[in-house]
Amino acid sequence: MKSGVVYIEHLVPSKNNIREALKLRKQLGLRDIVFSTDDPQVCYAVRMIVKPYRHLFVSDKASIAKNRNSFREVSMDITEDFHSHDKRVRNYLMDASLGTMSVLEGAMSERRLRHVKAVADLSVKIARSNGLDERKAYMAGLWHDIAKKLSADELKYYMQLYYPEYLDYNVNIWHQYVGEILLRKIYQIRDKDVLKAVKHHCLGDDSSPLSMVIYCADKLDPSRGYDSSSQIELCCRDLKAGFRLVHKEQHEYLRKEGVLE
Repeated sequence: MKSGVVYIEHLVPSKNNIREALKLRKQLGLRDIVFSTDDPQVCYAVRMIVKPYRHLFVSDKASIAKNRNSFREVSMDITEDFHSHDKRVRNYLMDASLGTMSVLEGAMSERRLRHVKAVADLSVKIARSNGLDERKAYMAGLWHDIAKKLSADELKYYMQLYYPEYLDYNVNIWHQYVGEILLRKIYQIRDKDVLKAVKHHCLGDDSSPLSMVIYCADKLDPSRGYDSSSQIELCCRDLKAGFRLVHKEQHEYLRKEGVLE
């Protein structure tokens, strides 16, 4: 009797995928189902997920290849669903940035998703050029607008509860504070640099390196429709100088729009 192998690459199976795998094992008369990946973080996450199940395992591709006659490839549409897992798995997925896209796809529009991806990519470019942590830059770039979809009433609820001292700020600013709250309280993000960068990405009122990277990348996102190449080049060459320029230009714009006094 052969075992089935499902190649998952960099995707983490949802609970529905787990149920489907158990069903397929019986339908196809397989000894076990093995999820195979060479991504060590995904491998660890899946091992946590399948541990309670007698006939589900995880293995690297090389081990499968050595015993290929013992396996039959099984086709399965892997659909990530962060919220389907228990808290321990969710915490690991967040710490490893593995559940991020699943959450974002359900929390924002396609247009907003394109923006945060572009900001994440630009954040990595700026961080790399300045010798900073690229993983943190990518993670903060993806998360920075997590509260953008909330209504004014929803934003006000969180502001009254956690940041009443900033309630007199324009409502368009609130999502930076509420985003930090959601990441801490709901999504269990514990990286202080990432939280700080999200909390200050609208006003640029924090000069720590990652906060400056996210602030600049958000404002200079090429998909916004204007030529920001010279400012991006400056940020890559000298982050502090780039931040000062972007901060000055952005605050002038916000005052013109009536967002800042």
